[in-house]
Amino acid sequence: MKTHLKLILATVLLLSSACSGEDGTSQPTVGATETVVSATATTQPATATSAPASRTPVAPLPTATVVSPGIEAALRSLAEVILADELEAMLARTILLELECTLRPGIGGPPRCAAGEPEGTIVRVFPFLGCEAEHIREEVLPAFLQQTVLARHRSLHSVIALDGEVLSPLFPRGQFGLILELESTDNLVAGRLMFEANSQGEIVTIFSGCGLTATEIFDRFPGSDVILSPSEP
Repeated sequence: MKTHLKLILATVLLLSSACSGEDGTSQPTVGATETVVSATATTQPATATSAPASRTPVAPLPTATVVSPGIEAALRSLAEVILADELEAMLARTILLELECTLRPGIGGPPRCAAGEPEGTIVRVFPFLGCEAEHIREEVLPAFLQQTVLARHRSLHSVIALDGEVLSPLFPRGQFGLILELESTDNLVAGRLMFEANSQGEIVTIFSGCGLTATEIFDRFPGSDVILSPSEP
């Protein structure tokens, strides 16, 4: 049963982030027949990419009672990083996979080899669950996060404990979900994202919602504990 804790969402901050919103409610498509070279994910080191100046400090999340104080502190810290304009800090919290690339076409399998790259080359990638599952190369991840997250005003909708569903070894899932609302801008429609994290507050993957609202994403996990409830209307 979902344990709703009557906690009111802390101050909603409107900051910049980018998301390419997509309509439709199809599930991410993955393939589970390919070889995973390393089951051990490696944490993305901070890069020299310049991050925008941080804005108003993010108010801390209410203290959670369904997780240990250490996990609650890790999730609170991650939420503050996501809601602030801190690209380097976000990269430092991102877990990468080391996988063999493939020359075979298809959706949801291993990462595609780049031009001139032999099949089986080990590449470092970040799994992203859009309407179709894909891998983001390490070298383009800073630009991807800048466009998908930081270039759009965003606020935290809720934090939940996930059910441990695994789509494929190529696309691991987090233990906790931080659901975000993304506001529309002059050239981008409103959207939503769910950052999936482990108990150390590291980003395992991002789910785009694929046309779902933040409330619909929240409702997809009826058996999960609620660490931070959606804000009251």
